[in-house]
Amino acid sequence: MKSLLLNLILLATIVFVALTSSCTSTYYMPSVQNVPLHTEKDQVTLTANAGTTFEVESFDFQGSYSFEDNFAFMLNGQFARGGRANSEDGNSGNGNLLEAAVGYYKPLSEKVVFETYLGGGSGNVINRYGNGARSKVGLSKIFLQPQIGFKSKYVDLAFSYRLNWLGFRNTDLIGV
Repeated sequence: MKSLLLNLILLATIVFVALTSSCTSTYYMPSVQNVPLHTEKDQVTLTANAGTTFEVESFDFQGSYSFEDNFAFMLNGQFARGGRANSEDGNSGNGNLLEAAVGYYKPLSEKVVFETYLGGGSGNVINRYGNGARSKVGLSKIFLQPQIGFKSKYVDLAFSYRLNWLGFRNTDLIGV
């Protein structure tokens, strides 16, 4: 009985990790989260992030505006590219993603803020393969992003989690 329980726990853990993990970076790369920590009406935040890994280079931009007390709007964008068409394997690709969200924010104290955003996005990824084949995949997403943060004069710290639903659409495979 104890062995069966341990096997069920192991199976549940594997299923949980598989369902909550991101997709392969070839077709989807998560964007940087926008965590503005608004505290009052008419605040604006703007950020830009550049990143690189062994396979992918990306640029993210983010903005938000608190248009009313306790309500805000955010807009995020991401551009990414990877590989090189003239490399040894000939694989390369590029993609983009645009997201928009509306949110609720509430200062819990002078230095602690709670926010949650509901949003969606759309984009596409084009990959080229060394054998002459290519793929084009459209992306659609919906997300929920709750967060809590600490604000001080010199530093802001936040814990943010984003739950994504990601869908692929208009899949076009040529020569694959």
